[in-house]
Amino acid sequence: MVTRKHPRFPVSLSSTLVHRDHFRHAGSVRNLSAKGCRVDSIISPFTGMQLTVQLHIPGESSPILIDNAAVRWSGSAGIGLEFLTVDPLHQDRLDHMIQQLQPKTGALEACPTLTVLLRRTTRDQLRRSRSKKSSMDSSEYTSGFAGPAASHLAAPPSPLSRRQCRTGS
Repeated sequence: MVTRKHPRFPVSLSSTLVHRDHFRHAGSVRNLSAKGCRVDSIISPFTGMQLTVQLHIPGESSPILIDNAAVRWSGSAGIGLEFLTVDPLHQDRLDHMIQQLQPKTGALEACPTLTVLLRRTTRDQLRRSRSKKSSMDSSEYTSGFAGPAASHLAAPPSPLSRRQCRTGS
């Protein structure tokens, strides 16, 4: 599992990747964090390449401009970019957008590690309760209590045992 300093959020934004004003290429941003993003594009820049990135936000007249972003990986899954230099005005716009993408469910969701642990614990508890329920449905179920006072808590006798009592066999 990759541990990240900044949570990434799924998005669908158009972008423009620019390299030294030599080429401009369109891309689709698929996830976004305060310090990076993943872009789908038909180009395959080399790792370490420096780009300027324009994030086109729906409903806004000008894009968020990332002055300098480094390609951290490139492959069939897209391009991983780390934002290195962002003008304060554009950083404020980016921060506001990230804030809008964060879940509004409370402080627990702000900690991805804790959220994963809670989900795993809940999943494990559900699995255990399902296995207990299936064992309780078996014909071997007893109340867990012992002695004559608890005999009414045991599972009812099966129809076969009732027939055996009537016939005396």
